[in-house]
Amino acid sequence: MITFDVINPHDQYTMQAPDFVTALAAIAMIGEGKYGVACDGFNSGLGLFGDFSATAYAAAGIIGCSDLFDVKRGRLQTDKAFNEAVACACESIKRVGKLTSTVNLETAGRLTADALRSKRTFASVEAEA
Repeated sequence: MITFDVINPHDQYTMQAPDFVTALAAIAMIGEGKYGVACDGFNSGLGLFGDFSATAYAAAGIIGCSDLFDVKRGRLQTDKAFNEAVACACESIKRVGKLTSTVNLETAGRLTADALRSKRTFASVEAEA
């Protein structure tokens, strides 16, 4: 497993994932474009409005926002191993230090993992809570 830093303007978090595409898919599911991931000097940047930089996509081996949409909506629905890997990455989010924001990504990660495992992946976490 690789440890990724979650890019979050408020609190510091880490995530465990087997590869960059899994981490990027997980953070896109959790944050709906509000967070990113970084590891070994590579930084996806914030995926504002559900999109990431072309560099982030190239590193993950995906083409762009429409391709990530396909990963989230297609591969997660058909590839059980990938679905479970993304769920595990979501669950692995841990805060480093004190919570200073009203958003707790540990809780959001657990809720997203539960939604992934029950195939309720395509509504927002808030709608699932």
